[in-house]
Amino acid sequence: MMKLYVSDADECPYGVNFHTHGVKENFGHLDFEVVFPMEFEMCHYIFFKIIEIIVAGQKFEANHTYPDVLGNNYNLKFIESQEGDRPVLRLIFPGKDGNLDEDNIHITFKKQYNIGGNNVT
Repeated sequence: MMKLYVSDADECPYGVNFHTHGVKENFGHLDFEVVFPMEFEMCHYIFFKIIEIIVAGQKFEANHTYPDVLGNNYNLKFIESQEGDRPVLRLIFPGKDGNLDEDNIHITFKKQYNIGGNNVT
């Protein structure tokens, strides 16, 4: 599996795109995408943890919230997205209050839901 980081991704809401290649081929699961800006090492760790969970038998689906994926009761949500010409699951990170609901998430985190451009405020 390969992990890529694009720092000038104008088509992404925050201008960055971390994504995987090879998850489908190696594990029978859609690849993943993170558009929220963070350190490369942290994103690498998150992808590693998610792959561990897939290897253990869990499958992730769009529009579902998964509890405690990263420990410390930290929930993640996945939505459908496109990375280039292929479908991927985009990880959605909650605000400090833990809210993942698109309509109520803190404005800093809301742009994660924007597919196809960085024009959401």
